[in-house]
Amino acid sequence: MAEQKNEEQKSAEDSKESEQVSKTESSADEQKEKVAATEEKAAGSAKTVPDQPAPDVISIDVAKIFEWMEEKSKTPNQLKKTLDQLDTRIDLINDILSKENAKAKRIPGVDKRIETMELYDTQLVVGEKYLSELNKIKLSTELANLKEKRYQVWKKFVGVCGSEKKALQYENLRAKAKSELYHNKTSYFIKSRILKILNTIIKQEKQSLANVKKLAENTSEEGVKEFNKALRDLLDVYDEDLVILTSHKNREKYYMIMQLTINKWDPDNEAEIEELVLPEEENK
Repeated sequence: MAEQKNEEQKSAEDSKESEQVSKTESSADEQKEKVAATEEKAAGSAKTVPDQPAPDVISIDVAKIFEWMEEKSKTPNQLKKTLDQLDTRIDLINDILSKENAKAKRIPGVDKRIETMELYDTQLVVGEKYLSELNKIKLSTELANLKEKRYQVWKKFVGVCGSEKKALQYENLRAKAKSELYHNKTSYFIKSRILKILNTIIKQEKQSLANVKKLAENTSEEGVKEFNKALRDLLDVYDEDLVILTSHKNREKYYMIMQLTINKWDPDNEAEIEELVLPEEENK
């Protein structure tokens, strides 16, 4: 009888110990889950940290440019802006060198007459030529460095775009997007393209456009910013080229047209948008 009691007591103790172990393991698992959730949240937050601004590509070395390009996924737009900076400086140096070379060319007849004048100072001319040559060497060195930087950024740009052809097409679209002449000649076709895409979205993703419509109702400065961002993200899925074409010259006008149009659209009763709503100044 005593043995049976001892066994029952031991069994109860074993059960209690197992329960305690189970609770401990469960607690440990919960703690791990909390830690994992915290890490995942932190990682998510890290993803939303805004990208660092582009460095001064003119003055920094190539290694620093590499660091900037690799620290976070770069967009074609970010890299194109960097290419534009480099191109501007490269063009400027080429222009200076071209003018320096033109000045260095001697015109035999004229130079000979100048040299026979009493005020002609050979030493001064030699000094100027020397300084000019030094300046040309410095500019040529800077030009070589800038071209190397541009080559590296261009390679990254091509990689982000997907191919050299797509990179060139992107540059072409951006050039058109910034051209006043292009928009003056093709404004009607861009508006037609906007209308077509909006109706395509209504057919394929009506609720998404209805969600954007809620943002369109807020015409405050902050509300317009939120609407523009949400609409741009949605348009980017359907027509990346249109997003680029409407992102520079006349950008505010195009997005105002889209905001007015979507605001007037009735998702419950209109299967499509028949025409765009234009700002008052365009209707005058």
